[in-house]
Amino acid sequence: MIKMIPLEGNPKILYIFIDEHHVKTVHTSIFGKSPRLPNIPSLEEWLQEFDQLEYQRVKRYLLYRLSAQNFHSSKIRKILKERIVSSKTIDQVFIEFEQKGYIQDQEWIDSFFRQRLKRDSLKVISAKLKMRGIPQDEINDAYGRWKVHYDESEIIQSLLANRYKNKDLSEYKTKQKVIIALLRKGYQYDCIFESIRESLQKED
Repeated sequence: MIKMIPLEGNPKILYIFIDEHHVKTVHTSIFGKSPRLPNIPSLEEWLQEFDQLEYQRVKRYLLYRLSAQNFHSSKIRKILKERIVSSKTIDQVFIEFEQKGYIQDQEWIDSFFRQRLKRDSLKVISAKLKMRGIPQDEINDAYGRWKVHYDESEIIQSLLANRYKNKDLSEYKTKQKVIIALLRKGYQYDCIFESIRESLQKED
């Protein structure tokens, strides 16, 4: 006899019992609130059928998530582990999704850099990726790719002309505040100072 009991305080987590023995724990975001589970007398065969069911349910769940938002593989693994998916199923799904091109880590990281370069330095972007749990070797590879075409002076000049266009940089306190703000974004002091100097010269 199969019985499902929700975790006290978290009904999204369901304990599955067969003949009073706990055999599996599932998450409703993967299996739904009322999972349709295998109905097979043999426990060994039931577990095999469950593995197949989990595989299919996880594929459907991931396709739904990826259709709404792209993720790095490290984030996907974290999401699935939080939803109590077995390591075996995670690995199987990853093999299929990577082969089909549904998971592309380099493309995701490059997109992360591209979207933030107008407001953050390469250093800050790399730090943000590290905080998201992206492997350091992947960050280093991306840093190298983007540094080739990276012009920090040009980016600072763009920020001065747009975000800080209403700031009077000839006024000492205002200039210091802008310098501090740019330093916090990871830009080099010499580059900031020179960019501000050039900006003031243009105004003259």
